[in-house]
Amino acid sequence: MTGLFYRRPEAALGIDIGSTSVKLVELSRSAGGYRLEAWAREPLAPQAMTERHIREPSLVAAALARAMARARIRSASAVVAVCGASVVTRTLDMEAGLDDEEMNLQLRAEANRHIPYPIDDVAMDFEVREQGAHEPGRVSVFLAACRREHVDRREAALALAGLRVRAVDIETAAIERFWGLSFPEGGPVEEGLCVALVDLGAGMLRLSVLQAGCIRYGREQPFAEGITVDDREGRAEAITVEVLRALRFFQASSVLPAPGFIGLFGGGASLAGLAASIRQRSGIPTEILDPLRVLRRGERAIVPVRADIAPALALACGLALGGFS
Repeated sequence: MTGLFYRRPEAALGIDIGSTSVKLVELSRSAGGYRLEAWAREPLAPQAMTERHIREPSLVAAALARAMARARIRSASAVVAVCGASVVTRTLDMEAGLDDEEMNLQLRAEANRHIPYPIDDVAMDFEVREQGAHEPGRVSVFLAACRREHVDRREAALALAGLRVRAVDIETAAIERFWGLSFPEGGPVEEGLCVALVDLGAGMLRLSVLQAGCIRYGREQPFAEGITVDDREGRAEAITVEVLRALRFFQASSVLPAPGFIGLFGGGASLAGLAASIRQRSGIPTEILDPLRVLRRGERAIVPVRADIAPALALACGLALGGFS
């Protein structure tokens, strides 16, 4: 139906380019809220990536093209992210009243104080988050920067797959978004406590600690190389040890309150017995996160998202949500 009183729902595509696979989530938004239109997960050739960085854009593009065809993706552009380890973030105190151009010029002039790369080799962006609490006339500015080559390779891979880059995001922002979608009221924690979100990817564990919906602490560590057990129970126990180690490091190095909830996502989150093992050993309520469970399904999302796949799509979902910003 088309006409004066009908508006096609706005759509956005999020693409999570991991070390072993690409994950795609296409959402639409209308007055009734968000809806899952399509999703896909496609393995990458071993030569495509090196330590979560794109090595061969053509191989990534081939995987994207297969995933898009199978899922019948309609979006012509997508939101992607640079991986957390390659991004430098800073929260700066700056003068209020500057427009975007003035603030950008000032940040670039001071970049050598905050960014460990030559400014000509850097892609950077910023966001004014809140009024400065310490001094009147100041604002808190969130700065994110990475080597331009990481952005260029993502743009090249998408272009080869026939897509435009709608935005290049950072993974922490996507995590905040899908958490907000999953628990719009702040989550199952008492007021004042933190939420610990654990991303279990291929060879990588990332701990993000949120307070009031915003990430206040983040740390990545490799973990799969030392986990060689083949049985599920033994592997769940080994990963539990790594998660508890990451939590202890956080509590020893941060002034934030202890987590009141642990959420698991990523490809390894749905390992049988893992959530129960972490819950029992930590004494903290622990759940596998599935942000897609709160979404209505569109006509093209004919294949339901299996429970063991949904946690791996969380980051792509958060990136798609960023397409509506």
